[in-house]
Amino acid sequence: MKGNVKTRKRTYMVLSLILAALLALGSMAYSLGLTLAAPNETSVTLKCESGISGTYTVEVGQTLDMTVGRINQARVGDPGLASVAFTTTGTGNFHVTGTKAGVVTIAYGTTIGAVTADLYQITDSRNISAYTIKDGGEVILSGPGKTKAVPVTVTAGQNNIKWRSSNIAVAAVDENTGLITAISNGMAVIIGEFTDKWGVDRDVHVLVGVGVTLGGSSLDELINLVNQGEEILALEPSPYTPESLKELEDAVNKGKDVLEIENPSEETIKDAIDDLKETLNGLETVPTVPPKPITEVPTVTDDGRILTPEMTGDTANWVEIARNGDYSLIVRTDFINFNANSKGQPGYQSPSYGVNNSYQGSHVQTYINDWFGGRSIGDNLDSDARLRDFTVSNDALLKRGSGCSELGGLADGFSKPSGQIQSNGNDIAFALSFTEAANFISKTYATLTVGGVYDNSSAAAVANFGKLKSYGPVYGVWLRSPGTNSGTAGVIQDSLGQVFQFNISNNALIYPALWVNTAIFNG
Repeated sequence: MKGNVKTRKRTYMVLSLILAALLALGSMAYSLGLTLAAPNETSVTLKCESGISGTYTVEVGQTLDMTVGRINQARVGDPGLASVAFTTTGTGNFHVTGTKAGVVTIAYGTTIGAVTADLYQITDSRNISAYTIKDGGEVILSGPGKTKAVPVTVTAGQNNIKWRSSNIAVAAVDENTGLITAISNGMAVIIGEFTDKWGVDRDVHVLVGVGVTLGGSSLDELINLVNQGEEILALEPSPYTPESLKELEDAVNKGKDVLEIENPSEETIKDAIDDLKETLNGLETVPTVPPKPITEVPTVTDDGRILTPEMTGDTANWVEIARNGDYSLIVRTDFINFNANSKGQPGYQSPSYGVNNSYQGSHVQTYINDWFGGRSIGDNLDSDARLRDFTVSNDALLKRGSGCSELGGLADGFSKPSGQIQSNGNDIAFALSFTEAANFISKTYATLTVGGVYDNSSAAAVANFGKLKSYGPVYGVWLRSPGTNSGTAGVIQDSLGQVFQFNISNNALIYPALWVNTAIFNG
C-alpha cells in the first residue's frame, strides 16, 4: 500500500470539443465513481485508494482501542497524522487517535523482541468525498465583465475547494467562492484544488469560454478515450487480463502526456488517439472458469494453508483442512474465550458440553454462535472482519454424524457448503464432527467404544492437526457429534490428536470451523 498520498488527482469534465490551443487539463483520478444524475450533470463519488478499511480506519478526532500481545512500545511514522498512547482502560492495550487525514504507519515492539507494523487509514469526514458537476463542466460568458459561479456543488463534506485560473488574462476566479469573472475573449481552465476525506489531494477542472464557441479540436476525443481507459483501469475486480491492463495503462499515460503539452500538434494528438483505440479494442478478458461442483464428500487438503489475522480480521490463525468445489473448510487454530475473565487460559475457557449430548442447544453451539454473532462476553469476531465477506451457509447442523464406528463415524458427518455467502447468523460457524476430525485433522481415531482401539489418520490429517495450538493431553476439543455411549460427546484429545469421546460433564476447548469461499486466500 501507499503511504500518505499527495500526488494530485485531476478530473477531466470537458464534454464538448476543445480548441487545440487549450491548456493541458491534467490526469483523471482512477478512483472516481461517476454517475450521470441529469442531462449534462455528473455526480462524482470519491473512493478510498489505500484499500485500508474496517479495523484499521480512524476518524480525525476519534480514538480507536487496539490490542497487540506483549506490546511495550509503539511509534507513529508521521506524528502529524495520528498519535498513540498506552492504556489500561477500554478493550485494548493502546489507543490510536486520528489527527489528520492520510495513511500512516504504526510500528510495535513487544516484550519478546518482535517488531511489526500496520497501516492505518485516517479519515476526515469534513473533507470532500462527493460532488456534482453541472453543465458538462463548461461555463460560457458572453463578454468581459460577465460573471457566473463554477458549476460544482459539494454533496458530501464541507466545501473547502480553492479555485484558480489557468489564464487570468481571459478569466479570473474568486479563490474561496468560485465566482468566475470574464476579463477578455478567449478560453481558460478554472482549477479547483482540495484534499479529500482520505487525505488525497485532488483537482477538478471547469472549461470557460469568453465570447467564443467551445469546439473544433480532436483533443475532445483524446480526453474521452483517456477517461474511458481510466474507468476500465479502475474496475474491481477487473474482467481483463493483467497484460491487457498494462498495455492500456501505458496508452492512457501516453494520452495524459499529450494533454500536458501546451498547443500539442494534431499529429501528436492523433497518434495518442490511435494508440488508445487500438489498445481498447484489443483488451482481452480473463477466461471464465466454471464453478467447481459441490459434492457430498469434501477432499482433505495436503497443504494446510494458513489464514493469518491480517487476512481474516480475527485474532488467531485459521487452517484449511478440506475443500469442496470452490469452498474451503477452515478451523481456528486456537480456542475461543467464552469467559470474560482469565482470557487465554485454557483451564478457565473449557466448558462442559451441555445437559445432554445433542449439539443443538449445547453450550458448545451457544458459545460458537455468540462468538460469531458478537454476543459473547469473551471473544467476538469483529462485525467488519474480512472473514465475513467469504463465509457461506452450510448443513453442519443437519450432519452431526455418529461416533466411534468405522462403518458410520467415518462417513456420516460430512458438512457441505451451500455456496451462498452469509456473513451473519447462527450455525454459520460450527464445531467439527467426528467424521471431519477423523478424516481431516487428527493423528488417530477410535474405531471401538471400548478397548482403546485406534486407527491412524491420513498423513494430510496429521499435518493439519500439527497446525493447531496445543495445550497438552489434559485438554480436548469438543466436536458436534454425539458419543457412542450415553452421556458422551465427540472430542479430539488435544496433544494426542485422538478422536474419541468425553463425558458431557467433562471440560474441553472450543475451536470453531467455517466453510468459506476459497478466494479468501487470494487477499
